[in-house]
Amino acid sequence: MNIFNRLAGYTRLDLKRRKDTPPMVLAREKYGRPSVTNLVETLSLPNTIGFLIARHPYERLVSAYRDKILEPKRHTIYDEISKHIIVRYRSQD
Repeated sequence: MNIFNRLAGYTRLDLKRRKDTPPMVLAREKYGRPSVTNLVETLSLPNTIGFLIARHPYERLVSAYRDKILEPKRHTIYDEISKHIIVRYRSQD
């Protein structure tokens, strides 16, 4: 997603300054979300290629664990849930 943000005009410094903003939010600021009608019209044009970016399922799982359990943003629901999970399941050795 950072590559798309760089292509959208964000500099490395911009991205560094806004490191707490999720990359998808930054991309939506520049690209917006197309309407379904606009998307269908665009994809039906000749010489148009549609593509999907997908990550490996385990990579997504590890990423979600890091984001929501290990380092949740403070004062969010994930912050509260992660505390309960850690207390309940972490070894008390």
